[in-house]
Amino acid sequence: MLIARPTTPAGISDARDELSGAHLLAGNTDFIVEVDFGRRYPTSVVCLRRVGELQGYSITDDDVALSAEPAVSTG
Repeated sequence: MLIARPTTPAGISDARDELSGAHLLAGNTDFIVEVDFGRRYPTSVVCLRRVGELQGYSITDDDVALSAEPAVSTG
């Protein structure tokens, strides 16, 4: 299984483009349990945990909408 771990919102989109059909994973322990018990066989996963700007997400039948706040410049 290929796993992408982006750190920016743009990185999420890049990872999805590179890993066609990848599952988004944001702390979804039910998904991991299904993988562990052989009920799901994903070929790729995009882990959202390292994207600090991510504020939330919503999932519909056809789409995933992510909400993020802009990164704060420290320089």
